[in-house]
Amino acid sequence: MINDKFSVLLELGFSENTFSEVIAVTKLGSKWNCSPLGVKLNLKNRTLYFYVYEGAKILSFLKKQNIFTLNIVNEYSVFLNCVFKRSMEKEICKLTNTLGYIRVADAYIVCENSLPKQVGEGKYLVNAFVKEVVILRSKPRVFNRVLPAIVEALVHYTKIRPYAEIYGLTSSLELLEKIRHCKDTVYHASVDSKARNAIDFIYEEAVKLIDELKRG
Repeated sequence: MINDKFSVLLELGFSENTFSEVIAVTKLGSKWNCSPLGVKLNLKNRTLYFYVYEGAKILSFLKKQNIFTLNIVNEYSVFLNCVFKRSMEKEICKLTNTLGYIRVADAYIVCENSLPKQVGEGKYLVNAFVKEVVILRSKPRVFNRVLPAIVEALVHYTKIRPYAEIYGLTSSLELLEKIRHCKDTVYHASVDSKARNAIDFIYEEAVKLIDELKRG
């Protein structure tokens, strides 16, 4: 366990100005749940905070004060599997019956959440109080544009349904166009078939979802 937890968060790159993309691992009933989240530092309260939307599975978990982990992951396939609810059971290392972290994570943060506070229509603010920071990988990795582009596309995808319900279908069509730009980025950055197949899948699923929303 690291003593000065907040300094370590700063060293890991967490910021009060920029959302950092992590994956929350929670236990909902008998099943493990993984939820990509964008988190920021709250320097005043010395917490990490994030927003969740009505309908998200993690919201029911957060409506009680619970212990969970935020995982720093550098594998786009993990984000993809979480968003599209593919089985993550084999990817979770269990610390207890209700607490676990992602096997391929570079680091994980054990947190306790505050109760969600509604700050907008269908939008909730949650503060996470850091209890422990565990570093699993010490070697740095080079940066490439594939992971950020795929994560960005997934963020847009998860907003399509709630935005359509709150702001109308036009906002969802704008999100689809943003996903298309992410697809262009992946194709320019890599010829790797797995990366291209992943972004193609996200775009196709977004088109299907919007067609479903159009039909009502």
